[in-house]
Amino acid sequence: MTVYSKNGFTAQENISTATYELLVLNLMPNKKQTELQIRNVLQAVEGNINLTFMYPLTHQFKSISSNIISEKYAILSDIENKHFDGLIVTGAPVEQLEFEDVDYWGEFCDIIAWAQKKCDKVLCICWAAQAAMYQLAAVPKKTLPDKLFGIYTSEITVKKNNLFTDIKIPIKVPFSRYTTNNEQDVIEAGFDILATNTKTGPMVAATKDGRYTFITGHPEYGKETLFDEYQRDLNKDLKIAAPHDYFVRGNGTNVANIVNTWSYYSQRLFANWLQSVPISVKL
Repeated sequence: MTVYSKNGFTAQENISTATYELLVLNLMPNKKQTELQIRNVLQAVEGNINLTFMYPLTHQFKSISSNIISEKYAILSDIENKHFDGLIVTGAPVEQLEFEDVDYWGEFCDIIAWAQKKCDKVLCICWAAQAAMYQLAAVPKKTLPDKLFGIYTSEITVKKNNLFTDIKIPIKVPFSRYTTNNEQDVIEAGFDILATNTKTGPMVAATKDGRYTFITGHPEYGKETLFDEYQRDLNKDLKIAAPHDYFVRGNGTNVANIVNTWSYYSQRLFANWLQSVPISVKL
């Protein structure tokens, strides 16, 4: 299979007839890096994929010119009449803000609502997972005393769910966030918790019909992404511990001691998410 970018910083001129048309709402600061990570994590999907990248028009960018992003990315009005096989919403470094204080919050809610009619399924990652659960069912988030940072393994996993078909259980997922969700709040909101860990809280959750999936970590992260974030925080003199279960060779916190233990799970999760059909779409 091949993953093609129809626009964005990884756009290609020759686009093939695709099995799947996916829309990606990219909220991460490093747009190109995230595009490449999304492309990589979709490598286990059977069939070709066309990716269309979009951004929230109401966001005030700090890391990139708004003129550049408007040339590279679509906005909701550009694609609102199109149908997509799926929508992926990335994380964003805004979890320490109240949801309503995020400058594009209203537009985020509009996109999630629009997706109910125009996207067969929706996958929300990290902050977007928390934000979507809040928007759909008022699930609150809570601030952690220290940053949740590293590779975490699921302690409880619903093996019979289609997301985990042909995956060796337990799963591993990278995390990098300051907030979490209470399991009981997620359950009382009507969502199914599919994988969890005592430290992370719900790792994977979904609506009953499978239409919306929430992964509260960063499964798309590459081998050195947490390392780069760790070095960034150290350079800012922030109080930060080395990422959990990340440097698994030797005792040092350097690149040579990193082993990518999670991408196998990430690629299978994304493939199973895309290739399974939600109940509401079957009807």
